[in-house]
Amino acid sequence: MIGAFGGVIFSVSEKRIKTFRDMSRSLSARYTDHEVILAKPKREFMGKSLTELSFTMELSVFSGVVPLQFEELLRAYCNSGQEQPLSIGGIYFGVYCVESVSAAYELVNANGEILSAKIDVSLKEYN
Repeated sequence: MIGAFGGVIFSVSEKRIKTFRDMSRSLSARYTDHEVILAKPKREFMGKSLTELSFTMELSVFSGVVPLQFEELLRAYCNSGQEQPLSIGGIYFGVYCVESVSAAYELVNANGEILSAKIDVSLKEYN
């Protein structure tokens, strides 16, 4: 197992490929500027912001995965605002909620079944 985000398990085996690529994590600081008459504003550090993560999943029935099932689970997390723990490679990243999910259906068969999809996911730390 590579890792997990709630019920979304990232893994690679001979029969299944359920993983991500292009993961990025960003953190920023929060500041406020106080206006001062006839002088430059005074900057005050307010603390760190919530961490944001994003990644892409390329899922295919040819790799043993039903893309729509993963997309539906991620959309359910997004629609409910339900936070989930995230761990990758044995490292616990904390609790995150799904900010957005977008999917591009790359291959659809004659019956309208989605055979492969590229799913972009954005997460934000839940505090």
